[in-house]
Amino acid sequence: MNKRDYYEILGITRDASPDEIKKKYRKLAMEYHPDRNKSPDASEKFKEISEAYAILSDPDKKEKYDLYGHEGINNQYSTEDIFRNADFSDLGDIFGDFFGNIFGGNKNKRSNRMRPGNDIQYELSISFLDSYNGKNIEIKVPKQIHCDFCDGTGAESKNSIKTCSDCNGRGIVTKTIRTPFGNAMSQTTCVKCSGRGKIIEKTCKKCNGKGKINITKTIPITIPPGVDNGSTLKIENEGEAGDVGAPYGDLYVVISVKKDNYFERMKNDVYCSVPIEFYDAILGSEINVKTMSGDVKMKIPPGTQTHSTFRLKGKGFPYINNKKYTGDQYVKVIIKIPQKITLEQKKLLEQYIETCDSKKLSKKKGFFEKVKSALE
Repeated sequence: MNKRDYYEILGITRDASPDEIKKKYRKLAMEYHPDRNKSPDASEKFKEISEAYAILSDPDKKEKYDLYGHEGINNQYSTEDIFRNADFSDLGDIFGDFFGNIFGGNKNKRSNRMRPGNDIQYELSISFLDSYNGKNIEIKVPKQIHCDFCDGTGAESKNSIKTCSDCNGRGIVTKTIRTPFGNAMSQTTCVKCSGRGKIIEKTCKKCNGKGKINITKTIPITIPPGVDNGSTLKIENEGEAGDVGAPYGDLYVVISVKKDNYFERMKNDVYCSVPIEFYDAILGSEINVKTMSGDVKMKIPPGTQTHSTFRLKGKGFPYINNKKYTGDQYVKVIIKIPQKITLEQKKLLEQYIETCDSKKLSKKKGFFEKVKSALE
């Protein structure tokens, strides 16, 4: 029986790159996986495309196939040889079900690589003024660190740590399994040592063999000027301990800023309201205004209307990522109407009203009627 051309099976050209070969194979393998495809010939097609991939993904086998065709493969390799060096490592979701992980594709298999420690999130509440100025403070963070008695090994002493006899310290055991393609190697986590490769005969008394202890650590942090609600500070290696020799996790400090009774923040700008006397609004004046960096003088031009807003440039919050720029402060003035005045003050206001002609008075009566009604 003549075999189909491997390139034809995968639907690729002879100059296809290794990535293109793998991508095309993965697509076909998922399409014809017997657990996905219930057609009678799915299993045979699956084996056919897997064999094509095993040949074309191996540079030496591919070269012999390109020169001599199937004769260059069938005369030199057994079925087991064809699949021996094929890279199926990232196709575990396909082979894990169909072949019982014979290619080592088990997603749940324990990794022998050292695991880094977990990250920690810490909630920190600060005042409105501290968010403007920044601050150096200390926080107390509960966390896990390596046991200082056993250096994180969990053993009472170095002599208490022995190499696992089942896996010879590798953390995995290897078995040979017969498959439709021939024999293949299966690797599983060693049950005896749980994949660590070591057996602890006597455990550390301080950590009870866990290798880690719980502490509360005082950590200094710098809050930069300009932080806002939700700002996060990352402090490297101040998280929890991982495996021995692996890096610690990181600490993430999430900022919460308390509200202020006077200022309101919108992005990097600051807003506030300031009451002024009605005569300052009429005649113009200069008033003191509170800012985040101290009081400043602000001019009120004559004829200022209530709820008018003035800008104090550069009196807002600094930008965290660009210290050259700062926001502005916006001051809304609220004109105060006196609730009580003397008879002399009342007469003076009435004289002013009488001196206004009817046209001017009609334009301004809205303000002065409020004043007059407040006096009566």
